[in-house]
Amino acid sequence: MESEQSYVGDGRAKHTRLWRALLIVFAGFVAALSVQYGLGNALESRNPQLAVQIDAGNGSALSNLANARMLAAKTPEEIPEIAKLGSQALIESPLQIEALRTIGFIEDGDGNATKARQILGIASKISKRDALTQAWLFDRYYREGRMGNALEAADIVMRQERGSWDFLVAELLKFSDDPRMVNPIAQTLSYNPNWRGTFLEGLGRSGKTPQIAYQIFRRLQTLGQPANTAELTAYFSRFHDASMPALSWQSWTDLVPAAKSGDLIRDGGFEGIDAPPPYNWSFYQSDGVYAERVANPKGVGRALYLSYGGDSLANFANQMLALKPGTYRLALNVYAEAATTKNQFILYLRCGGINTTREIEKIDLTATLGQWSTKRLDFKVDTGCPTQQIWVSGLGRPGSKDATMWLDNVRLTPL
Repeated sequence: MESEQSYVGDGRAKHTRLWRALLIVFAGFVAALSVQYGLGNALESRNPQLAVQIDAGNGSALSNLANARMLAAKTPEEIPEIAKLGSQALIESPLQIEALRTIGFIEDGDGNATKARQILGIASKISKRDALTQAWLFDRYYREGRMGNALEAADIVMRQERGSWDFLVAELLKFSDDPRMVNPIAQTLSYNPNWRGTFLEGLGRSGKTPQIAYQIFRRLQTLGQPANTAELTAYFSRFHDASMPALSWQSWTDLVPAAKSGDLIRDGGFEGIDAPPPYNWSFYQSDGVYAERVANPKGVGRALYLSYGGDSLANFANQMLALKPGTYRLALNVYAEAATTKNQFILYLRCGGINTTREIEKIDLTATLGQWSTKRLDFKVDTGCPTQQIWVSGLGRPGSKDATMWLDNVRLTPL
């Protein structure tokens, strides 16, 4: 083993030294993690300083003492003595992970990246359970283009330390734009680590281009571990604005297990399907506004129950459509137990995203009391309307009382 002098540099001469060895790329993460992880390890020996005073050859105590001092270091002048302690620990007990990590971090701080990786690589081979070592290796492997190794290191950290998820998931999301990361990320996620859902939700919500997320989701499918509805929901939420209709529909038909690409409308019977919006119903409820699937009030199965105060505008439900240019017929069944005014409940067909104002057609849903009746509407989709929305709303009538209605059996057919 090299003499301790190989680890002890002149701290004053090396102003660029990262005198606190934790200040690597993961400085913020390591600083937070070290409190619960590194110092916790040191305290396992209760008082490593006392143990060293009693037995100067106690390798474990020397290792813990070096680790604790490194984590608490405040000046560059402390580093040489810390390195000396780490060297002594390895002489007494060559397999001390904390000592190897301490020396490896100090070498990295001195700019000796190759030697640092060798030392920390040895530490990793001795034990995979040192989170700080794996955090450093993740960064180093990524810089070297060793994507599989980088993901393995990140996975090891996150499986052990729940507190590392926020930081490491954010780092992985930064790297996910790199095409080299698609397969390693998907491969790692296919083993269903405990952080998989957190990452996929973050991937869906991130500012990354949707194509990147789509590639990862598709790769998960080919690996036999497709994303479920909960994992896909954040991804599909970005398509509500209809700015990418082609990718939106392709993603739905490719990624959603319950999707039926041949259906012009999904869940027209309101029985519920395991699939996220936008090509499934979204319901909007607030104080005094209800839109929910309930038992059919006069029949079998389920229906959509609508209720609101009647004196203000209410949006109950919507679904995005992907109709090709042409003429279509929409039909649905409506039911009411109490009278409603004309045009109080309206179904709209609109062109574009969730906030569009371009109306194609609308139909009054005034129902025959006490029995199901059918409403029909013919409409045309032009070439300038690649995405459509179906909206169910309630118009405000000043002075109106509570209004209720049930909808069922919504269907679309081409003419």
